[in-house]
Amino acid sequence: RRTSRLPFQGPLHREEFQQITQQYPRLKTQLKFLDSNLAALRTLAKDALAMEMRTERTAEESRGWFRANEREIATSADGINLPASGVTGLKRWALETFVDLKSKEEWYSERTFTSVMQGFERSLESTTSFLALVSHSNGPLDWVQSGRDCLLLQLAAFEKGVYFHPLSQALQEFPEVAPFQAALNEMLGVRGTEKIQMLVRAGRSEKPWKSHRRDLRSFAIGEGLR
Repeated sequence: RRTSRLPFQGPLHREEFQQITQQYPRLKTQLKFLDSNLAALRTLAKDALAMEMRTERTAEESRGWFRANEREIATSADGINLPASGVTGLKRWALETFVDLKSKEEWYSERTFTSVMQGFERSLESTTSFLALVSHSNGPLDWVQSGRDCLLLQLAAFEKGVYFHPLSQALQEFPEVAPFQAALNEMLGVRGTEKIQMLVRAGRSEKPWKSHRRDLRSFAIGEGLR
């Protein structure tokens, strides 16, 4: 399983998506394949990311998860980093070598904001299909089931050369996100107790960087589980 934040190449057709979902006919969440109203979806996703980057407490959370070089990436085996965002080669080397990427000054600079937004916009503009996973309620079981469903679909898609890229910015649960959630609910016809648990862009791209994975035992609590 790999996530691709790169620009996509060509459309993902509804028939192809149906072939992917047929492998798992008993998913717990409702699936919505979105291949229309794309301009509004792209704008919403872009504005939600801009809000996250301009809001200090959410930007600080991201800064804490950022891994600035190969040593940090390999040691933590988690978090966010340049190559996972599609920054590789000479540009990655120069940034990791000469720029203090985790400093507050650089993290909140207009240069960083512009660079991140431009890369994100390129990826969004290449996207012709999105996928939303909607649950009937919003409790811990819904969170687990929707996450499991998304991973199963991502694995099935990967077998067909299709990549997912989760877009979580508009789905967080803090006050600044409320307008984005309301707009997204309206677009998708979500009502009452229903909750959009996952929103991903889906398509084909160049082979993305392979992220490190933490050993499952590192998540266990208590010696008996290790």
